[in-house]
Amino acid sequence: MDTRDVVSAEILRQPGKCAFLVFDQNVKESLKAIEDYNKMGLLTQGINIAELADKMQIDVTGLAKTIEIYNEYVKKHDDEEFHRSVGSMDRQLSKAPFYAVKCIPAIHYTMGGLKINTKAQVLNNSNEPIPALFAAGEVTGGLHGGSRLGGNAVADYCVFGKIAADSALEYLESIKK
Repeated sequence: MDTRDVVSAEILRQPGKCAFLVFDQNVKESLKAIEDYNKMGLLTQGINIAELADKMQIDVTGLAKTIEIYNEYVKKHDDEEFHRSVGSMDRQLSKAPFYAVKCIPAIHYTMGGLKINTKAQVLNNSNEPIPALFAAGEVTGGLHGGSRLGGNAVADYCVFGKIAADSALEYLESIKK
């Protein structure tokens, strides 16, 4: 099972079927996009961990312990619990105020999808082109395999969109004759 599927399943087992992305003022100051989330009313802010937990209606002891463990992993550059190097997680969560964004798994991309060839023709179960059916972008499958690579869809639908349009025009010209 893909990591995305495992994480989504665990989130859906949580009370409220959600998780929270928690960060501090240092992280907020380092990412300008967070201000957009703030303007949309998506941020919950607490002057300390206890207030944040209270506003999120979650256990303050559990949140405080989780942040303590996370900060220790950052110090050691080793996440012992999930067996991964901390890498870019080089900032401890320590500067108030603290923030949270509620996260809920959602389907936002077709994994698998229609099989196409190099002319963007949709293929049937025998891998033969279906006449006059072309596809591109997120409805198609195969390019990403079993896991979506963020940002790659843009190139996918631009390139195969052009190929699909050219192929459709070629098909239309062929039936005019």
